[in-house]
Amino acid sequence: MTGYWLSRGFYYYDKMRTRFLFFNRIRQYNKNRSNRRVEFEKLRLPFLRVRYQPKYRYCNYSCSYCIAGHNNKGILKREWNPDRYDAIIQGIYQLPYKIDLRLGLGGEIFTSEHIMRSVISMTEKEKTHCVNLISNLSLRKDRLTEFLERCDCSKLAMVTSYHPEQVERLEDYLENVRLLKNYDVPVTVVMVALPSAFKEIERMSEVCKGEAIHFFLQPMIGKYNKKRYPKAYTGEERKFLERYFYSEHDYEYMVEMKKPGLCFAGVDFIHIDNIGRCFQCCVSSKYIGNILRGKIRLDEFPAFCPLRRCQCDTQNINLVDFRLKYEHFTLNQHIYIARDRTGDVVKQ
Repeated sequence: MTGYWLSRGFYYYDKMRTRFLFFNRIRQYNKNRSNRRVEFEKLRLPFLRVRYQPKYRYCNYSCSYCIAGHNNKGILKREWNPDRYDAIIQGIYQLPYKIDLRLGLGGEIFTSEHIMRSVISMTEKEKTHCVNLISNLSLRKDRLTEFLERCDCSKLAMVTSYHPEQVERLEDYLENVRLLKNYDVPVTVVMVALPSAFKEIERMSEVCKGEAIHFFLQPMIGKYNKKRYPKAYTGEERKFLERYFYSEHDYEYMVEMKKPGLCFAGVDFIHIDNIGRCFQCCVSSKYIGNILRGKIRLDEFPAFCPLRRCQCDTQNINLVDFRLKYEHFTLNQHIYIARDRTGDVVKQ
């Protein structure tokens, strides 16, 4: 009989111990979840970052390495629709958030009077945090001056792409970059890191350093000269790129194709395509609504990216990894500074 009661005692002891451990694990999970909520709230942006791609594909340049689908022969009317563009912009500003808009046209902004007028109007809106643009700055200086005079430049930021095979006079390009600086527009210069352009990259890097202009590189992504990049970069070429890339983050994710982790895409960042459909990001298939219908569904917390790589500099800044290590200090999405291990911004 004694053995029977001992075995029953061990049975109930083990059952109670299992139950205690189970509920203790739940309490610990809820505590960790609460801690994560606090940490994520610290990293969440106080505005909604929107990347809108209206597929205005006309460009006055014809770069041999272009992978954006630009063309200088005309616009595909089934993709670009000015009325739909206006309706989508209107829908964006009906959302209950401050808006940081990255306008990724697929073409050159200053070839479209319609889009230029739209940008001027957006900089005047109270709900605008910033309008981030990209341009090859090939327009005349007087036209750029007229555009800037009509904008509220305190809500404007610009990435300017330098294409050596298309630019006839470097000084003309630099004059327009200086003009943006004179109007207090946070500006960066970007080049595509073609191996054949490495000498030009060294030269432009020195020029930008002398003019106190932020300079960064985009790797070649896709097929060029029968090679698939960035995989085709040699060991020596990668050493060169490490020296000239804007940050360790840029190099790791865009050249070494580091696997992304937790991301705020779908939390405080959305991607809108040319017909108004909203997704977490431009490569995600997670549909979160249609801006023309006025409703989108944002997530509460960041989630793990299901993709193997994230080579888009507009989107990999939404990774938790980036926000823990870096801090933006201007409106320009590609001007940021590293934090130290405590999370404070490193003084430079």
